[in-house]
Amino acid sequence: MKPVVYLNQVLREKLREASVEAAEKLSRSVTRVSSYEPGPCVEYGELVKSQCGLMNRVLSLQKCRSVLESSMAGKSVRLVFQVPGGRVIRTKFVPVSSGKTKVFGLEL
Repeated sequence: MKPVVYLNQVLREKLREASVEAAEKLSRSVTRVSSYEPGPCVEYGELVKSQCGLMNRVLSLQKCRSVLESSMAGKSVRLVFQVPGGRVIRTKFVPVSSGKTKVFGLEL
């Protein structure tokens, strides 16, 4: 994935929007699961897997938001986030000029 240079405010808003969107999807998914009757349900296992993926997405985005703030303070910061199953998400934030950050490996 090629690095992308963002205006800090634009990146901050993109990360916020992506985080809100993932959290809303998770909320809808949890509501759906909690409405099921107790007992075995084939769909339930898939929904739980989906929820885990959404939770990891929310956590990853929130960590990126935090790391961006450190980068905006003039520090080059690397985030390594491992999700269950062994997948590792590596994201690096490098301040390049006043008000801009170069980002490597960001999945929006």
